[in-house]
Amino acid sequence: MIKDLEDKIYEELIFLSDKLTCVEEASTTHKIVKVTGWEVSNDIKKSIATYFVGLRALAIDELFQIRMQMWEETPEDVNRLKCFVTDIIGETTTSLSIEQKQDERNPWLSEALWHLCFYLASDCEKDEFHPPGKIISINSPHLNAKDHGMDVYAIFKDINDELGFTIVETKAYKRDPNQAIQKANTFFKKVENGNYDLEIRQYVQAQRSRLKNKYNLDLNKAFWQDNKVYIPNPHYDSSVVINWQNKRSSFESLEVDLERKIIMPNSLNNFDTFFDDISEHMRQIINSL
Repeated sequence: MIKDLEDKIYEELIFLSDKLTCVEEASTTHKIVKVTGWEVSNDIKKSIATYFVGLRALAIDELFQIRMQMWEETPEDVNRLKCFVTDIIGETTTSLSIEQKQDERNPWLSEALWHLCFYLASDCEKDEFHPPGKIISINSPHLNAKDHGMDVYAIFKDINDELGFTIVETKAYKRDPNQAIQKANTFFKKVENGNYDLEIRQYVQAQRSRLKNKYNLDLNKAFWQDNKVYIPNPHYDSSVVINWQNKRSSFESLEVDLERKIIMPNSLNNFDTFFDDISEHMRQIINSL
């Protein structure tokens, strides 16, 4: 039943919080935070898939509340939810072309994976997944795989109770994580040039009353300009060997300090299989409703 998904998502989050691990490394130009364990077992992949179905159901809001209240136990709603999910992953394993998987499905799933990562950082006491501070609000993933704009962004409170704004640029490049970093750096420069200022202000404005009610916070200044964090988030196949501690000269031109430039790489032992498996588990979930 659709309503059962609500409890199931919570259960899977608790399960994942115990299974994923994190390692932090240092460099002269940035920090590195590696969250690992995403592909260790089939059970973990099923848990990820459950969360992703919740995202497609629009059941996880910006303050990390999970509600399936907008869905009814009717054939019409079940079919709608199936369509929302298969719009991303395809109805069958062969529905999408290689190009669609590469350019649409995998990027959306990667974006959703870091939404999940930040949920765990916020509500499951995995603070190490976001070292700058506690995340208190996060955007929803793109509705459509072809949508443009910022990927994952979040409001957080740092150790001094100051508000900050984290921007994640997610790329799923199987063979070229360095290109993912280059494109992320270009994107962050556009942020600094004000290209996304309206999108950020729109999001902050929408969260103002919610955060006031929940945390008694006043979002009255442009904190996203003064206290921001950039997170390049490349997803790639582990056959590509890369030392993330190497100096990244391109990062030096960014306005934030070293502690606020954090590479969060996701090296997958079998890139294609990981995304195919997650997709298949999502299909099994919606077909069981």
